[in-house]
Amino acid sequence: MTSLESLTPFFRPRSCAVIGASRKKGKVGNTIFANMLRSFKGPVYPVNPNARRVLGSKAYASVLDIPGEVDLAVIAVPARIVPEVMRECAEKGVRGAVIISSGFAETGNRALEEEVRRIARTTGPRVVGVNCLGILDTHSGVDMLFMPEEKIERPKKGDIAFISQSGAVGSTVLDMIAEQGIGISSFVSYGNATDVQDYERAEYLAVDPETKVVCAYMEGTKDGKMFLEHLKKATRINPVIVLKAGRTEAGRKAAASHTASMAGSDRVYDAAFREAGVIRAQDLQELFDMARVLSKQPLAKGDRILIVTNGGGFGVLAADEVERAGLKLAVLSKKSMRKLEKVLPEYANISNPLDLVGDAGPERYRAALEVALEDDNVDAVLCIGLFQTVSITPTVVDHVLWFSRKKKKPVVFCAAGSDYTRKHLKKLEDKGVPAFSFPERAVRALKALVEYGRINPEFDRIRGFKK
Repeated sequence: MTSLESLTPFFRPRSCAVIGASRKKGKVGNTIFANMLRSFKGPVYPVNPNARRVLGSKAYASVLDIPGEVDLAVIAVPARIVPEVMRECAEKGVRGAVIISSGFAETGNRALEEEVRRIARTTGPRVVGVNCLGILDTHSGVDMLFMPEEKIERPKKGDIAFISQSGAVGSTVLDMIAEQGIGISSFVSYGNATDVQDYERAEYLAVDPETKVVCAYMEGTKDGKMFLEHLKKATRINPVIVLKAGRTEAGRKAAASHTASMAGSDRVYDAAFREAGVIRAQDLQELFDMARVLSKQPLAKGDRILIVTNGGGFGVLAADEVERAGLKLAVLSKKSMRKLEKVLPEYANISNPLDLVGDAGPERYRAALEVALEDDNVDAVLCIGLFQTVSITPTVVDHVLWFSRKKKKPVVFCAAGSDYTRKHLKKLEDKGVPAFSFPERAVRALKALVEYGRINPEFDRIRGFKK
């Protein structure tokens, strides 16, 4: 069995045991078992030597007492008895174990964690964790997060995978992206990475047919050579975006006490990411902004951006960010400028930013987008619409969607405002056009399409987008 095949039980198990399933509401083992019962379609077995039944299901004193095969075990017991439980799982033939329990190397108990690692590497099963939040897979129904649904909303089905070394970061982000309507394929919190490493998960999820983009929050890795090797394979298949914490000396010290990670020099990681073809995000918001555009829009063939706006000030802000991001403002061809002169008023600014001015209606946007589609000097479009003006109507959204459906060039939309504006942004998002409230975020997200276009120019052909 290959390293990647050995990870299948974590995401597509046929059966699952929750070891440490509790009868008491509010306990970690109770919440995990309740979530798996609610969400997972296969059999879920509670293991608790002090209970006959848990949430109406027959309980077992040991995983060895469960009839039939057990693919996956979720372990939520005191750290001191985890090795004993692991040995029983090995005897049972369990293929994957997620150890939620903490109290290992992150608290100085390295010998206990090393014992767990030795069992995993010699007799099995493979281990995600220790000291982790667990796994959520929206397609198989695996949900072992020990936080109840009423406290953390689960994201809808989608095509973005999220790997997090931190359970706190992971759980908060899940709640936020669910509220924003962003869908995910899988979420993995891996804590101390006792056995299964971050780079193995990234490569596995990169080949997952339900995943188009892999996002990761990480504090450090334990094997730089393998990290680089696996990520190179992953980025040739799907985009991988990483937010690396512990960039400063203070952050590196915090990472060491948090998940027993060796954060390492930020310059070394930066070079490794570039060599592997990883796109680096600067913060959590940027991580998911980039993921949204990469999962829905075609890649940019170059770095020349056309800004189309009915508000000059927003065009200036966007132009500033284009330069800061290391991108270029597209120079329209003479042919394009002649076309625009025929349809735009004399007081419009036919350059870049292309200022359609404040009385622009949908027809001016349509004309600008048609020109952008055909002009070889334009690689991507940032369309800005201020819905507060009297002339603009919701038809602008339809024109942007028309442009996007061509799948020849990427487009993102930007509009600042309250409920009326947000309603139109949601329509665009629901139809696959990433929409932002501020131009700076939109430009930084577009940059990911430029970067990955350089890393994997064949990506669009593979997923069926037009070239």
